[in-house]
Amino acid sequence: MRRKLILFILILLVGIVLRLYVFTQISSVDKFTWIGGDEPTYYELAKNIQQGRDFVFQFWHRQEFGHNDGLWEPMFPLVLAFFFYSLGSSLLAAKAVVFLISILTLVLIFFIGKKMYDERAGLIAMFLLAIQPKHVEYSATLFKDNLYVFLFLASFFLMILALNEGKRVHWILFGIAL
Repeated sequence: MRRKLILFILILLVGIVLRLYVFTQISSVDKFTWIGGDEPTYYELAKNIQQGRDFVFQFWHRQEFGHNDGLWEPMFPLVLAFFFYSLGSSLLAAKAVVFLISILTLVLIFFIGKKMYDERAGLIAMFLLAIQPKHVEYSATLFKDNLYVFLFLASFFLMILALNEGKRVHWILFGIAL
């Protein structure tokens, strides 16, 4: 048991260190990783939601699409806006939220593997996700991918709980997560 706890902590630290390294290499707390495109759009949408200006943006506008704020799903900007209320609407806060979601996903996949098989399977799954290149890279960007992976795995975990334990609360939480 103690050995598996040490392995869990080591794998979590590997995941954190890799993500911090990538964050320092391809990202900056005061700049977007990619100029134009999704990152500044998600950030601007989240700021507008947090400031009560609805789901619109003004600073980036592609003429060929007209006013194209409908091209981006609202879930990621809504999550960022929620955290902006307590952390402030800075780019560092937005990237910290994505980073935290990435780390929480590592923990979540461990519990899925443990629930479906055993702790060893959970540790292997956690390690594989900890070193997965795109998951590591996207933890340093303002892309929605890590949030959606987390939400998918959370709903999957709740489904496993509901099927295995049959408690009504798990079914309700699973339904909400969907």
